[in-house]
Amino acid sequence: MKRTSILIILALCIGCGTTYAQFAKPLPQTHQNAALNEAKYNIGIVGGMSATRWFHFGGTETKYDQPYFLFDANKLFPSLLGHGLVGLVVERRLGDNNSVGIEALYANRSTMLSYDYELPVGIGQNQMFHRQDSLTYSEICLQIPITQYFGNGIIKPYIFIAPRFTLPVAGKMHWQRRPLASDPQMAADTATVAMTAHNMKPWNVGAVVGAGVRFKVPISSYYLLLKLDASCHFGLFNTYSDKEIAGETDPSNVIGASHIDPYLLGKRHIGNATVKLTVMFPLSNPSKGACMNWGEYD
Repeated sequence: MKRTSILIILALCIGCGTTYAQFAKPLPQTHQNAALNEAKYNIGIVGGMSATRWFHFGGTETKYDQPYFLFDANKLFPSLLGHGLVGLVVERRLGDNNSVGIEALYANRSTMLSYDYELPVGIGQNQMFHRQDSLTYSEICLQIPITQYFGNGIIKPYIFIAPRFTLPVAGKMHWQRRPLASDPQMAADTATVAMTAHNMKPWNVGAVVGAGVRFKVPISSYYLLLKLDASCHFGLFNTYSDKEIAGETDPSNVIGASHIDPYLLGKRHIGNATVKLTVMFPLSNPSKGACMNWGEYD
């Protein structure tokens, strides 16, 4: 009897020790690194606003007045639409805190160039004129952002760089010249031409740099990603057309500085500042650890 009791007590001790060891194993740290529970691929939609600026170097070195953001309070919606952009994005996560993506954007561009200059109007007489060029056009942009995120929380700041390829698809240049002094014999002159390969380089390559914040929004066993960022872009190529540079353009296709000798044109580059919001949808991976079998802890 004593021997049986001892064996039973010994068996209970061994069983308790085994059970304790089983439950003493640490549970998985499902929230230690949130990136491990994120999908490898995300797709999304983009919307935003941009401000466009034309930069002139060399040539006649005309000092243009140019607004940073062309805005008319009396025409609120058209003004905002003239700076709007929309698009699609695909992003692939490369590691816990970096990714590469492709963004295809359709963007409206608007800006205005103006300056004052003097012209002879008679023998020994000069007249000051004010010239204003209104530029509205659209572009298709393709950029490849390489992004570095920081931190492991649901809010992540990030920075990114990207090459951008642009293709102007439609637009117009409206030119107006008026005398500054009142003279009944001198009326304002106007002209409008379509933006084509005759007066604009048909494609360009540029560089983009930006920064933003990403928010992870849990939805049951799924989640969304919201990205808000600001960036600057600068086109690397001279945007005067080959025909303008060669002096072969028909004057009916161009306005303004393109009427002067080609060697005085200098160079014209285009840049943009953009603020955009992206909503991204992960393609897989609901959060792990929400429902886990006993065997997954082994």
